Amino acid sequence: MPRKVLAAVKKAFPNGKVGAATKDTDGGTTSFTISLRSAGSSYEVTLTDDGTITEIAREVAFNALPKPVVAAVLKLYPKAKVETAYELTVPDVKGKTFHLDLSS
Repeated sequence: MPRKVLAAVKKAFPNGKVGAATKDTDGGTTSFTISLRSAGSSYEVTLTDDGTITEIAREVAFNALPKPVVAAVLKLYPKAKVETAYELTVPDVKGKTFHLDLSS
């Protein structure tokens, strides 16, 4: 893993405990995803090979999501089980998005 990648993660999460790291190359572009724990939460941080953070995913409990999100998921997928829920943050983009892993 490039030093710039690890340095960027340590700067964003100075007290984080780094776990697994993966490297992905898509269309000639390399990115890294690092799993870590910080302040009692689990994160997956995606970065470019020069250390630029492109996305931060924080694992959250399904019932901790905004009420409209929970209501929409329950209405659209009433029989589904939520395996994991993530709050996604993209640097320099206002607002948050959510990613849910569902099973039937």
